[in-house]
Amino acid sequence: MLSVGNMLTLPYDVKFNLNFYYMSPYPSECITQKEMWQLSGSLEKSFLDNNLTVRLSANDIFNTMLYWQQSILRGTSLVFFDSDGRNIMLNVTYKFGQSKVRLNSRSVSE
Repeated sequence: MLSVGNMLTLPYDVKFNLNFYYMSPYPSECITQKEMWQLSGSLEKSFLDNNLTVRLSANDIFNTMLYWQQSILRGTSLVFFDSDGRNIMLNVTYKFGQSKVRLNSRSVSE
């Protein structure tokens, strides 16, 4: 398994994040799994003194994270297959109130 990620800060304080994931084929006595890989990325920008954050992200951009596994048990072949894990998300986050917490403390001595 290989997982690599990188984040860059672009002009206008836009953050660009790119992630790559790879899993090699896995053959064994009972289970065979094909290779899988995916490329995902996101753009993020903060507004209003960093209280509002907007992120647009896309997962499995090339639709290559196709899960395929075959198991052979007692002469029976079972195939598991899952496709199209692609999605696009828009996240909007706003911080309300104070970002620092005030603590009141006192010590008690016996």
